[in-house]
Formats: sequence, structure tokens, C-alpha cells
Amino acid sequence: MVEEIEEKARVNRIEGAAGLELMEFLDKVDFPVLRSIFEDIAERSGVDVEALNVITSDRIAYYPSPVRTGPAAWYSAGENIITMRSDLIRERAQEKFHVPADIFALLILCHEEVHATSCVECRGLEMTEGEFRYKRERVGYHSEVWEKVGDTPALRRWFFHLLEEGVTERLGLEVFREYIRRTGFADKKTLIDFDKAVDEHKGEMVYDVPVQLVNALIMKISQEADIPEKAVWEAIVRGKYEGEDLTNPELRESFAEMIGPEFLDRLSRANSDEELRE
Repeated sequence: MVEEIEEKARVNRIEGAAGLELMEFLDKVDFPVLRSIFEDIAERSGVDVEALNVITSDRIAYYPSPVRTGPAAWYSAGENIITMRSDLIRERAQEKFHVPADIFALLILCHEEVHATSCVECRGLEMTEGEFRYKRERVGYHSEVWEKVGDTPALRRWFFHLLEEGVTERLGLEVFREYIRRTGFADKKTLIDFDKAVDEHKGEMVYDVPVQLVNALIMKISQEADIPEKAVWEAIVRGKYEGEDLTNPELRESFAEMIGPEFLDRLSRANSDEELRE
């Protein structure tokens, strides 16, 4: 099964110009260096280094689609594959942010690698091949549940989705900058121009509001618990990698005392920036 998935990823990546474009980008990425950065983060946060699931180029696939909306990349927990729409990444880099496509692709890759290296669980109750009655996937803080009864369409529910994306984006930016520092993937001027472009389009970045939430959460916990923000952030990272259960009664009680009794419930159900702002 693993061999079939890897072959599918390899074939998809080399189909068409966009597939070749992705291959050229991946050839520039030093995956051992990328792994070493994640290992350093894991050690600082007290996480088992050996368990890190850094995805290498043989498990990164190109997805051809004429649709120009939606995500430019995603991590599939069930297949353990990162998919990148390299043509869409290039378009957004050049037309929206006016930055080099490789820099934008690296930022997106780092984000998806953070997902992949998190605590991942996949559970399901299969009815027949390709059909299910219940399936649950967990990536970091985010849980996704599918439930199907009879011939009715599957009901899909997300929990702590935007918290997971906020933590992932913040950590992904740290990995991105450290990778550039270690490898010289971009020169100083290019990085300055990139930072300027991101700052100018901050409101258009997909996970800007979730990152703001995480930053505010770190500040609030630091103030209430009287511990440094750095220690709070490392604890959040550790929870993401170890699979912290946010439904734990003791944890919920702590959040209720620090922030409010309904905070975690509202955060678990929030699926839009507007819901986070409420």
C-alpha cells in the first residue's frame, strides 16, 4: 500500500509542466536541514525527536486542477502525503504578493511540514471498501469527524481547526526563517522584500487572524500564570506534537479560570475569522 501511494505521488508530480515545476522546486530543498530544524524545535519543547514525521520529496505530490481558488497545498493524514499546487502557488506569489515563487512555495511547504510532524491519528469503522460509518482524523490540535448513516450524505465536523492553523502558521514561519538562515535559500534583500510584501498584504494571508489569536492567547496565559511567553509557546508546541487533549476537564477548568467558561467550546467550533473575532 505504501509503495502504491509513493508511486502515485511520483507520477502525479511529473505530469505536465506544473508537475515539473514542483520537482524543480523540491530539488532545491535540503530536506536533511529541514529535518534538523524540526529536531531542534522538538528538543526545545521536550518532544520525542525520533517520532518526527518530516515528509520528503518522494511523498509530495502535484495536484492538477483548472480551479484557481481554494488551498494551494494540504497535508493528507490518511495517506501521509503533502500535495502542492505549484502553478497556483506561482500565480499567487507573482500576481498577489509579488514575491519569488520559490520563496512562497518554501513558506507553504514549511506550513504543511508542521502539520505532518504533529501528532497524527486516523481511526475509522469501515462498512465496505471505500465507504464508512464513522471516521476520525486528528492532526495536532485539530480533529475532523465524518459520520454516515445509511444512504445519507456523510456529516463532516471540524474541531479546533483554526487554533491548529494559527499554531501551525506561527511555527511554520519560524521554520521558514531558520531554514533560510541555515541554507541561504534567499538573500537578505529578497527576504526583506518578502517581509514587506507579507506585511502589506497581512489581512489577505489565509491564517492571519488565527495567528493573532495564538499570539493573544500566549500573552494572556503568560500574564495569568506569571510565566514567560516563550515558555507558554513551547508548551503549546509540545501539546501539538504530543496530542494534548483540549477536552480534558482539568485543562478546561484552567482555561475557564484564565479566559472564560465558554472559551474552549467556542474555539473548538470556530471555522471562520468572523467567529474567532466574536
